[in-house]
This record gives sequence, structure tokens and C-alpha cells, in this order.
Amino acid sequence: MEEESEYALRKWHQMPKHPVSVDCFKSDIGTNIQMGIEKKRCVNIVYHGLNEPETSRIIEPVEFFKRGNENYVHAYCQLEEEMRTFRIDRISQAKLTEQSCEVLYREPITYRKDSATTMHESQYNSNRGYSLIRVLLPYIVFALFLIVLLFYRSK
Repeated sequence: MEEESEYALRKWHQMPKHPVSVDCFKSDIGTNIQMGIEKKRCVNIVYHGLNEPETSRIIEPVEFFKRGNENYVHAYCQLEEEMRTFRIDRISQAKLTEQSCEVLYREPITYRKDSATTMHESQYNSNRGYSLIRVLLPYIVFALFLIVLLFYRSK
């Protein structure tokens, strides 16, 4: 069973993404999420997964897209602390908040390849302690390696 769901997920990822106009939603849900994308503000949604009860979540929306016959919003979910893809028809409420999107526009997102549970291959780095040193360290080490290599070659 797990193998079948992984296969279905891979097939879903291989399907091309198509842009979706917010006009096609014909409700405040699409409009509020679109405003969240444009204004970089969080949206409070009520969402029910396929086999899950309804939950209230605050998301930081990134984009709308369509795969197959379904419309989706890709967003950072503050409840799960990772990037998630939400089917629009499973969102029963969406309210724009005054809270600005902090995670997506403040810290980098790391990508993982083993994301069979989130319907998307990215996950936010749960460490949240991303510093400039951590980002630049590999480049600094490589530069030092080149300097040492050039020094020994010149002798």
C-alpha cells in the first residue's frame, strides 16, 4: 500500500503545474489567499485532509497552481512547520490576517528528497538558527583550500 502511494505521489509531481486565475474560485477563499500572496501576509485557513478531521492552520501562501483537474495552494504551514500543498476544495474557510509572512521571507527553505508525506519535496529547516556563517562556511572553506593549493603550487 505504501509503495502505491509513493508511486502516485511521484506521478503527481511529474504532472506539469499550470497557473490558476483567482477568478476560478468564485469565493472569498481564493481571493483571501491571493491577497496573502500579494501582500506577503498570513492566511488563517480551516482545512480537512483526505482522511483527517478539520484543522485550523495559519499558512504563508506562495503560489496557486493546477495539476490535473485540481487547484492547489503551495504554502508554509505554521502548524506543521514545513512547506505544504493544500487542495483548494478542501479549504472551507480562509481569512487574511494582519500577520506578515515571516518564515518564507526571512530564512531560507531547505529541500529534501524523501518527502512522501507532505505532497511536496521541500521542508523548512526546523533549526531556525540559520546564520550568515552557516550559509557562507562552505564557500570560505573552499576559498581557503584554493589559497593553500595555489601557495603550494607556487613553491
